[in-house]
Amino acid sequence: MEAQTFITLAVVGLFAGTAASLLGVGGGIVFVPAVFYFYSLSAVEVDIAMKSAVATSLTMIFFTAIAGGLGHLRNGNYIPGALRWLIPGSVVGAAIGSRLALVSHGESLKFAYALLLFAVSAQMAFGRDRSEDCAAEGAAAPKTGIPAVSLLLVGLFSGVLSGFVGGGGGVIIVPALFLLTRYPIKKCVGESTLLIIFTSLAGASTFVFAEPPTTQIPLNAGYVNIAICAAMVPAAILGARLGVTVSSRAKPMMLRRAFSVLCAFLGLEMIGAFTLLQNCFK
Repeated sequence: MEAQTFITLAVVGLFAGTAASLLGVGGGIVFVPAVFYFYSLSAVEVDIAMKSAVATSLTMIFFTAIAGGLGHLRNGNYIPGALRWLIPGSVVGAAIGSRLALVSHGESLKFAYALLLFAVSAQMAFGRDRSEDCAAEGAAAPKTGIPAVSLLLVGLFSGVLSGFVGGGGGVIIVPALFLLTRYPIKKCVGESTLLIIFTSLAGASTFVFAEPPTTQIPLNAGYVNIAICAAMVPAAILGARLGVTVSSRAKPMMLRRAFSVLCAFLGLEMIGAFTLLQNCFK
């Protein structure tokens, strides 16, 4: 890997880690398109490129979620007792989702991921800031006696999504936890980050032990690209810690808007909209 490529991936990792920890959306929103684009420069088959992007993303998310999760834990940003019900559902869901990804075609994964990016973009741009909802309620007391089945289902659905497209589980976890528990949004984001540790590990394990039908992935463990992980993970961990610090001191509304534009751009790029537009003017 060239030095310029290594540095570029590290910068992307820094941004992904910060966004994941600050907004609770999971670094995969940035990791997957970045890895897929890296492969597109090397003319790797779409099917292999997309599956490796998902696998590599889940592996990187595991390490960044540990860094971000420990920070949130130290700051008290978690929901007591919820994790024991969320984890079983998310682990099973991630195993199911990653298996589905392995048997799906790369083009289908690209389309599914583009839809996720558009959904995240819309939520970031037009969704209400739930931290303001908490303040408007006068810091109402969190709910007690949350049904275990509800938490299991939240974990299951977020796990399936994460395992299938390599991230995005936080898009389900954060709003669902807020609605179920009425805990402050910072605690929901922290809980999401802690849960993603287990979700990403379950999903990544499936890809690590799968054998890709090609040697197009250098320094690989199954579908996981170790070289890309080495470039992005240290910077992403630094970004995760930065995100925890910022989340405790600032309102991330401006970042939400910028992130919305980025997700829309990445979604259009994933479905080839810019290439199509370029061909129209030739």
